[in-house]
Amino acid sequence: MKFLNSSLFRAICTLIVGVLLIMYPNEAKQGLIIAIGLLFILPGLATVIVYYITKNEEAKKIAEGVEQTPHPARPMFPLAGWGSLLLGIGIIIMKDTFITFLPIILSTILVLLAIASFITLVRTSKYWHVGIGSFVMPVVVFVVGALIIFDVFGSAVPLPTIQIILGLAFIFYGLVEIYYFIRIMRGQYIYKKQLASQQKTQEEQAQIEETLKDVQAELDAEIVEAEEVPTEEKKDIFD
Repeated sequence: MKFLNSSLFRAICTLIVGVLLIMYPNEAKQGLIIAIGLLFILPGLATVIVYYITKNEEAKKIAEGVEQTPHPARPMFPLAGWGSLLLGIGIIIMKDTFITFLPIILSTILVLLAIASFITLVRTSKYWHVGIGSFVMPVVVFVVGALIIFDVFGSAVPLPTIQIILGLAFIFYGLVEIYYFIRIMRGQYIYKKQLASQQKTQEEQAQIEETLKDVQAELDAEIVEAEEVPTEEKKDIFD
C-alpha cells in the first residue's frame, strides 16, 4: 500500500502514460482514459484502506489502554482518498465524454505534478542543499502543460503532435522523479549508516569511560588501603 502512495509509483505511471502517448497518439485515447482513471483509483484506494486499517488498530490500542486518544495527525475522514477513488471511477465510466477533453486533462495533470514537485523541492531545500538545476524539470513540465491548457498552439499544431509533446513531458517528469527517488534513497542510506557509526562510536566511548571509572575506583581503593596501614608497617614496607 505504501508503494501506491510513493513517488516511485507516480513516476512509473507517468512513464507508462508518456510511452502510450508517443507510440499510439491516435489509437490510445480510450486506453489512456482508463489509465488516468486507474492513476486516481489505485492511490485513492490505498489511502482509504490504510486509513481504516490504522483506525481499527488505534481503536484496539485505546480499548486495551495502550493509547488514550487517536493520533492527532490522522484526519477524521479520508476525504482526499475517497475523492481520488470516486474521480477515477467516474473517469472510467464516462470515458467517452473525457476523450474529447483528453489533452486538457493530461495538461492539467502535468501542471499539478509540476506544482507538487516544486513544493517538494522547496520543502527539501530547508533541510538539504537543492541546486537550481533541480527546478528545471517542474518549470519545463509546468510550461508545457500551461501552453496546451491555454491553447497557445491553436490549430497550427495537429492533435497527434500535441499528444507526442505531452508524452515527452510525461516521460521527462517520470525519469527525473525516478532520479530524485534514487538520490533520496541513497541519501537516507548514507544518513542511517552515519547514524549507526556515530551510535557505535558513542557506545565505544561510553565503554572506555566506564573502564576508566573502574580503574580510577580501583586506584582510589588502593590509596585508601595504603592510608589505613599503620605507620610502623609503612616503614617496613618502604624499608
